[in-house]
Amino acid sequence: MNKVMSLKTRELLVSGIVGAMWILYGVMQVLNANKIIDLITNTVFLIVIVISIIPYFMKTEIQDEMARYNMDKARSMACELIILGMIICVLTSTVIGGWVVDIKLVASFLIGIGYLSKYIIFVISEKNGD
Repeated sequence: MNKVMSLKTRELLVSGIVGAMWILYGVMQVLNANKIIDLITNTVFLIVIVISIIPYFMKTEIQDEMARYNMDKARSMACELIILGMIICVLTSTVIGGWVVDIKLVASFLIGIGYLSKYIIFVISEKNGD
């Protein structure tokens, strides 16, 4: 089978699912789940990592100039969202009077939001053509 993976499918596997998993991991950290749920979450996390590696070994569509532009735009906007999230965390901790957030928890959400926003912005840009 010589099927060619589309760019949207590749980004879904590389960014979309991974971002959702990071956010789920952050939610599990907030809920302080028991050991069994934590083990299940970590197992699913490993499976998602393996799934995100698959597109690198499959044949995908060739990226044209517009796809590269849209990917650069999506990465740039995702980076800006992550920086904005970090600024909000720092300002919140400064106003409260100390660092009261767990960096492991915040990082999980910021990473997840970064991956998901990159995927969503890329798909919207590809759909709209701009």
